Amino acid sequence: MPLTNLFTAKKLPVPVDYMFLRSHALFLFDKIAAAVIAVDSAGFITIFNSEAEQVFNRQAKDVLGMPLKKVFPNLPSHEYYLLRILKTGKELKDVEFSYCPYTNQEGIFSHSVALVKGQHGTIDGAIWLRKDLTWEHRFQKEVNNVEIQAIVSQIAAGTAHEIRNPLTTAQGYIQMAKQHCPPEVQEYLEIAMEEMNQINRTITEFLAFIHPGEEGLQFISLNNLLEDLLQLMEKVGTMVNIEFIAHLDKDIPLCLLDSELVKQAVLNVLRNAIEAMPQGGRLSVDTSFCRDTDEVMIDIADTGAEIHAEVLDRIFKPFVSMKVNSPGQALTLANRIVQHQGGYLQVCSKKDRGTSVKIFFPVCKS
Repeated sequence: MPLTNLFTAKKLPVPVDYMFLRSHALFLFDKIAAAVIAVDSAGFITIFNSEAEQVFNRQAKDVLGMPLKKVFPNLPSHEYYLLRILKTGKELKDVEFSYCPYTNQEGIFSHSVALVKGQHGTIDGAIWLRKDLTWEHRFQKEVNNVEIQAIVSQIAAGTAHEIRNPLTTAQGYIQMAKQHCPPEVQEYLEIAMEEMNQINRTITEFLAFIHPGEEGLQFISLNNLLEDLLQLMEKVGTMVNIEFIAHLDKDIPLCLLDSELVKQAVLNVLRNAIEAMPQGGRLSVDTSFCRDTDEVMIDIADTGAEIHAEVLDRIFKPFVSMKVNSPGQALTLANRIVQHQGGYLQVCSKKDRGTSVKIFFPVCKS
């Protein structure tokens, strides 16, 4: 039975078993989590399931019976997967691409294309299954990253403690030596001691980065915290021709947070935004309260250059920065602090619009 007779909407005098097969096949196609399109041997669309309607923004009733090229015009010839398989006979199975020309979207898309053959081996058409695996891949990547980061954090914390132990001993001996040496030598020992203190401070900051403390929780006003920070940052911004705009919702509730850690996280985001606009620009800070999720949001947006997708995917990883000559950890540390306070960050960047970093905090920490 040709594909055109089996699945088109035309009323045909076909046996009951074919009608049964047709209705159940279409039911299954509409339930599958993939866009399904089929064509007959001439390239006319015979199946267009509900997922395809949503993905490609077209209605089945408008495209059934139409040539595939007319429904999706102006594509390179090699992107017409169904027509290509009719011509070459080469099927695809779970082949992944990072771009979909049919929707002009970047992501991870899996394609399977197969020939539909008749009882005598004739080619009656072809069928295409297209799955969007973007979020699935991102979720799996985050799961893997969390596992790796947990292991690395344990190793790093152990290494930091191993460095600190002999460092403390060395500092003790230097203190003793200062008491039994001439003044000209004491000067050098003081310099050595200061350098060791700097190493110790770096280790302390590093350990706080891995395991932020839980002390200092109190109900705070994020608006008041932001107003203090903006007064500080505006002085820096005016020197590099940056305009600050603030819209703070006066009705947002208090949040149970560590004000010093939150201040450090927000300051890192603000500083990163300023550094993204070396030629000047506009930096806006908005706050709002989402009653549906019981969250307070801080939106920090700049008009700097776009952050490309490959950088966004690893924006919270250590040593990723928009600056050319500095690795930086501003957003990495901000993300860890916010997560530790029960919140989360979202980063969105678009060409000619700049970057927006949204910080969400729960009103009541669970």
